[in-house]
Amino acid sequence: METSSAVLANALAAPDLAALKAAHDVPAAPPELQSRRAILEKAFDEDRDFLLRVIEKYVAHPGIALSWQEKREMALDVYTELFVEAMKTLEKFDPKRSPRPWLLGLANNVVLRKKQERSNDFKRAAQNVQIKSDDEASDAEFFDRLTAASRQYHELDSPLEKQAALDEILCNVSETEREILLLSIVYSLQSESVGAQLGISAAAARKRLQRALENLRADYFKRLALQNSVTETL
Repeated sequence: METSSAVLANALAAPDLAALKAAHDVPAAPPELQSRRAILEKAFDEDRDFLLRVIEKYVAHPGIALSWQEKREMALDVYTELFVEAMKTLEKFDPKRSPRPWLLGLANNVVLRKKQERSNDFKRAAQNVQIKSDDEASDAEFFDRLTAASRQYHELDSPLEKQAALDEILCNVSETEREILLLSIVYSLQSESVGAQLGISAAAARKRLQRALENLRADYFKRLALQNSVTETL
């Protein structure tokens, strides 16, 4: 029996203030910051649905049709980290101003940090696909290059620059390989989500990713060898 959307929405609702305080061990505020903490706690209590809606927009991946549940789960993760971050940086909050803009700015920073962490987590995908090579140093170079390129993509604002960054990461691969590398590496989606996007199982997505990575790795070192050869002849 399928869970109704109303039940699912309720299950993935933003936790109330009591739940946040119970789940996270945040330091006690010194006397001079207690009034600021009270203002921010009130904002989390009264504006939780608003904050969560905006955070969902922050975490959405352009061009990737994440399900409502996936976006909500990611947003909830950011929301809870936002609470901890806000309680630990009370001294930076101006109590004379509305807490909303400050909290949203802080939420954006949390999202950017998490996106960078997800980019760095590419090596976790590498562990899943188990690319085998006798040259571990070369593999590390390849993975570090992909990680840096993926991070650069997320830091760019211009669509043209983003496209150029993608072409740099995913050049000389087929459209099928490009699609799964985009989902898995650039957007750091897990195998289950990748499979759902492509209409295949998670296991099939992992196998397809492995083949794509192996081809991409071979192409990377082929181009690198060619570049070195040209340099030596100059």
